[in-house]
Amino acid sequence: MESIFDLIQRAKTVCSLPIITIFVIGSITKLPNAFAAKAALVVGSVGDAVWYFGIPEKPHYLHQYSGCFILACGVLFAATHLQSLRRCCGQEEPQPYMDQKGLSKFSTNQWHVMNPMIAMVVAFVLLLTVALQFGYITLFLIFISAWCIGLLLLICTPVLEKENEDSESEEF
Repeated sequence: MESIFDLIQRAKTVCSLPIITIFVIGSITKLPNAFAAKAALVVGSVGDAVWYFGIPEKPHYLHQYSGCFILACGVLFAATHLQSLRRCCGQEEPQPYMDQKGLSKFSTNQWHVMNPMIAMVVAFVLLLTVALQFGYITLFLIFISAWCIGLLLLICTPVLEKENEDSESEEF
């Protein structure tokens, strides 16, 4: 152990790796179910701990993280698609996730000004970076005023409702 910061970084790696794996794969696909997620969670955590405590020459923690991420993704896909493994563990064939109609308590429609707001935030970050990197007070003041204007635009922008929403979702 090099320092307390190294220990904290490694502990965060062990904790966050399976969560990041499940989040990324769950966001991309609809087929993996709870069994596959649990398998990836266990194998990713155990693999990370074995790599940390079992290998005498410690690689950089990001190399370890990416290796265990790939291992956990492989286990997640294997637990999803290998029917023999699923039958061995007493699991049925996974069913794709389907949204249930009428159960949404709020609108999940895409915000009509999302892309311009993303561009505005990126422009603000670039402006702030340049202002702070080169120490220009004028650019920083321009950033502050632009940020205030952007915040007012964000607050005043209306949320448009879609006309073809289910009437069941409006009952909540």
